[in-house]
Amino acid sequence: MILKHKPLFFLSQISQGYSIGNGAYDVDSERSAVVPFANRIGLISDEHYQDLASSCQGKYVDNDDPDCLKNMEIFQSVSQVSVLVCCSIRSVALLHMYQDIHGASPFNEECHGYELASERLFESENSRQIVNAAPREVTGQWIRCTKRINYERTVLSTMEYHLNLTKKGYKGFIYNGDHDLVLPYTGQLQWLKSFNYSVINKWHPWTVDGNIAGYAVEFENNLCFATFRGGGHTVTEYMPHEALVAIERWLGGASCL
Repeated sequence: MILKHKPLFFLSQISQGYSIGNGAYDVDSERSAVVPFANRIGLISDEHYQDLASSCQGKYVDNDDPDCLKNMEIFQSVSQVSVLVCCSIRSVALLHMYQDIHGASPFNEECHGYELASERLFESENSRQIVNAAPREVTGQWIRCTKRINYERTVLSTMEYHLNLTKKGYKGFIYNGDHDLVLPYTGQLQWLKSFNYSVINKWHPWTVDGNIAGYAVEFENNLCFATFRGGGHTVTEYMPHEALVAIERWLGGASCL
């Protein structure tokens, strides 16, 4: 999707760009990034990582080597998709959203249901009207990541699309939670670096309300990459306030954070 907006300080110009958070980019690269990232954040020991790297030779999926399969079985048993527990002080906003919509919540501020909050929001008649969605009688209940929609992933890599868009001058804002084990930020940053774009602004912290919210790096061709400190998969779920501030800054004309 191409977003069109008027920058805050240059109202006479139209700026075009796109933004993707915790997005899929390349099947092989995504798979290769998970195991090293798990070691980097302390989910697996250095010894186990060395065993994996040696036996799998960097191919951690669809590898028939017996030693690799054995080590990957151990890896799957000690790692998990979300490295952040569901009880997070950063997610209190979701609890309040649930309460505003439903009136009450069976959860407290220390632990609540992510799925229930989003389902209550998007299942409401008002929300359906805002996004021009069909009534529930037609679509059925709104369920996050529903199994009712069947599709086949035929585009295994989107890197050429990013390269094409940025070379044409479109602004790109790619961001990631730094605790996302589904699509690790290290993998995202690696494929961005593969474009060999010059770095305009080196790796640096960016702040919200005086606190470090993450880190960012700006490349040539209007390409910005940012992490969200403590964010999982997805950023807006774990850090809604910081995510809103970031996208407002970018839509307001900032080239990066």
